[in-house]
Amino acid sequence: MKKNILAIIPSSTGGGAERLVLDQIRYNNKEKFDYDVAALRKGNIEDEFSKHEEYKNLGQDSRFSLSSFRRLRKIVKEHKIDILHSHLIEADFYAWLLSMTMPKVRWISTRHAKDPFRKSIFWGLFNRLMAVRSSKIIAVSESVGKFIKRYEFIPDKKIEVVHNGIDTERFKKTNQSLRDEFGFSKEDIIIGIVGRVEEGKGHKVLLDAVAEMEEKIKALIVGTGQLEENIKRYVEEKGLGKRVIFAGFRNDIQKMFNTFDIFCLPSESEGLPLVVVEAMSCELPVICSDIDSHKNIIEDGKDGLLFKVGDEEQLKLAIRKLVSEKDVMKNMGKNARDKAVNEFDIKDNIKNIEKLYLRI
Repeated sequence: MKKNILAIIPSSTGGGAERLVLDQIRYNNKEKFDYDVAALRKGNIEDEFSKHEEYKNLGQDSRFSLSSFRRLRKIVKEHKIDILHSHLIEADFYAWLLSMTMPKVRWISTRHAKDPFRKSIFWGLFNRLMAVRSSKIIAVSESVGKFIKRYEFIPDKKIEVVHNGIDTERFKKTNQSLRDEFGFSKEDIIIGIVGRVEEGKGHKVLLDAVAEMEEKIKALIVGTGQLEENIKRYVEEKGLGKRVIFAGFRNDIQKMFNTFDIFCLPSESEGLPLVVVEAMSCELPVICSDIDSHKNIIEDGKDGLLFKVGDEEQLKLAIRKLVSEKDVMKNMGKNARDKAVNEFDIKDNIKNIEKLYLRI
């Protein structure tokens, strides 16, 4: 007999958690599972989600909506849902309420990041309270697992580490570069950064490094966020207006990867950043801060380079190493692709999650 799964996400936004759910719609085992997805509100990749009949958008326009809860409850009843699978704190809250009022329904929550707000005593205790109702909590990396054990007081037996995965057939090296669109020359070395333009993502560290390097080294920033205008002003203050391009939100992200020469993620904190694995899958040499989540992905010197978080001097040295040693750059890109295919393929990720569905 098939198991009926309902995944709940806050919105159809193009973040790592949401794209993981989108891939699960595509690649789940349809012989063993009926997989439905509910988003509380629309996001910037709503068109991609709405192509799938399994997807429903609740049209919520506030932080919490009783009507959304009722609609979710109706979906659970009508589709005879066996397991709720929530992603991110807002969806967790609804799943918790559903599990409280429908005790026969199992609940799994996936923790995608080491969210700073969860360190507070209030959130730690609240998450611990919610976790009492959950069957399992999936941590996307070992470092996230340690984080939730420490700050949310979750016992080991509740935590299951399942590495995030990506579609390695979609993310691969091609000739679909957008260099001409952005006005780059053949001589330019393009360092790309992809993600929310928010506090802790390290954009200024990258810009400080680029500012002290030769003119041909340029930065292409993909993504939007609360600090976007602040970062744009910083670019002007540093005199980098002709060497830094803001691409905004892009749906053609694989083409963006094939536009970069080097990918950089200087974050102060991450869960297991899919964007790094996507870059590696496109045979890009990656340079990342040495936080635990990046160490879970990158073997320093083999399939990427690590630098001390916040240290622009180390970042400059890493960039110069790749720019000056083309063979190292090429080999690192090939090793990165091998790592992505062998350890982070989405189909393996989904198989591991589905094994968990069958166990609980």
